[in-house]
Amino acid sequence: MAAATEDNAGDTGGSDETPPADLERTAWRVDGEDGAVYTTYLDDDGTYRDFKNGEPLQSGTWEEVSAGRICFEPAEDDKRGECWDNEALAKDGTMRTTSDSDKTVELRRVTYVGPNE
Repeated sequence: MAAATEDNAGDTGGSDETPPADLERTAWRVDGEDGAVYTTYLDDDGTYRDFKNGEPLQSGTWEEVSAGRICFEPAEDDKRGECWDNEALAKDGTMRTTSDSDKTVELRRVTYVGPNE
């Protein structure tokens, strides 16, 4: 998703047929090639929050424009938005997603924490 920085490959242990239907109030983790941990929180008001190693990185708005396709628009004027196509959620809790710029990452669902929690 927005803060992902790696291209992961490998078997995810099987998957369901479709991406998760409801992404509101979910959180997703990516382990970066640089060793950093990136977490994206998808809030139910259409905003997202990205963190790098627990520190705020960026925020903005998100929208699921079609089944499995999610687009991000950063709040910062100097950052470009991007859309991602999600694959099915695997039995091990991971999900691969590919950006419009052909970057593929493996996400792991983690515990959601709301912005005021």
